[in-house]
Amino acid sequence: MKKLLVLPVLLLVAFFSNAQPCQQSSCNLVISAHIDQDSCPLSPQMLITTNAYGILPVCATNVPTAVATVNAVTATLVSPPCLNSPMNAQSIRAVYVSLDTIPGMDSHGCGADNEIYLRSPQGTMHRLAGIRMFNQVNKYKPTFSADGTSTVSPNNVSYNLCNYMPDDGMLQNLFIAENPSSTNNGPAGTWTLYLTDLDQGLCTDTSRITEFCIYFGVQSSSFTYSWSSDSANCLSYLSSLNSSSATFTPPSGAYDCNYTVTVTANGCGCVDSASTNIHVFCSNPLSVPSVNNPDAFHVAVYNSEITFTYPSLTFPSEMIINNMDGREVAKYQLPQGSNMQHLKLPEMAKGIYVARLLTPGSQLQTSNVKFAVE
Repeated sequence: MKKLLVLPVLLLVAFFSNAQPCQQSSCNLVISAHIDQDSCPLSPQMLITTNAYGILPVCATNVPTAVATVNAVTATLVSPPCLNSPMNAQSIRAVYVSLDTIPGMDSHGCGADNEIYLRSPQGTMHRLAGIRMFNQVNKYKPTFSADGTSTVSPNNVSYNLCNYMPDDGMLQNLFIAENPSSTNNGPAGTWTLYLTDLDQGLCTDTSRITEFCIYFGVQSSSFTYSWSSDSANCLSYLSSLNSSSATFTPPSGAYDCNYTVTVTANGCGCVDSASTNIHVFCSNPLSVPSVNNPDAFHVAVYNSEITFTYPSLTFPSEMIINNMDGREVAKYQLPQGSNMQHLKLPEMAKGIYVARLLTPGSQLQTSNVKFAVE
């Protein structure tokens, strides 16, 4: 096993980068949103924005480095503000490294000679790319992406793609639960890239780190949210228009609502906005059938079985069971003319549930029935 020798760490300086291959040159806000049930929900639903983060590039300024030998040369940068601590899978979106020549500085990377390692502020070291014995004469400027799946090729090809996976595993998983401001690796928040040339005279004796950038996923309390719709009626069904999540209360009758949430970031070095859409609709709402005596609708639960008793149905109907969050957990078809059903329950957690008696097309109502699973 070859030993990695290191030189003293160079002066730590970082800046927000200029354009680099594969990634945005400035903050790029990324968001998504979801709703649990988008078609004819029976109870209020949460419209939730998720994964709102800005991709913020930070690059080392102590480059180009000296020429690498068996003793490593290093480049360093500092974590930006607004990173989650501990870090999560969104915290590191990409790492870009170049060993190639830049104006006024001769440098040549070579897979047969060079290894590159990344050390986190907490002191964890991971190998990005090790020796590739058959690579000698190509470009060496890989981008390791958070969910990259391509390993650096062992063959004689350039390392200049955008979706590489580090030798030690998927990038988004390498530093989870670490403190991005730790001082274990020097001044607070220091990230260190190491480069070695383990075989002098093979295919390069001029390799240097010429560029080193990390694209961080910053999550900011300065984000603002705005919900909009092409229908004023649809907006009235939301509990809030300026929060990260909003409660949608379904109206009676049919509806078709397209919502857009726009998130704006203006802080922590990240200035950007992004939008995403949610569609909630119901073209054939189910409502509760007519009963002369609501008190005649009963539910009895024993062990894993349930018995419904209800007025004789004039239409084929459905019995739907929801938990207290509104999530549907069971549905039963009730035949026309029936007034009782004895059925086996699916596996259900202990708690309170609501049984709803529904029939297509009717606008008449009856009471729902709550029951407990012990």
